[in-house]
Amino acid sequence: MVDQLNPADNGLFQSGKINRGLPFLEIQELMKDSTYVRYWDDKAAAPYLYSERNSAWVTFEDEESIASKMDFSIDKGLGGAMFSELSEDPSRSLLNTMYRQLNSDLEN
Repeated sequence: MVDQLNPADNGLFQSGKINRGLPFLEIQELMKDSTYVRYWDDKAAAPYLYSERNSAWVTFEDEESIASKMDFSIDKGLGGAMFSELSEDPSRSLLNTMYRQLNSDLEN
């Protein structure tokens, strides 16, 4: 989470103070908070949350961005994919998305 942001462009490309990393479960809770708005960055193929009231910006991966990245790896003929923190996805929703997306290509 980055906070103390300039509100221009919903926090995108603004400097701020890196506060801490958030596990996916905490990010899912923030998505329920009406002060945070979800945006999509087409270039990064990733979502981010921005709260003008809290001057906070959170970038993260979700099922949509994971599926997009798995499609990219398949389209480019890459040998696989990796991620950095399995323990922050205790529901395995991101891991399951990765698995389904990669295996759907094998079935076709």
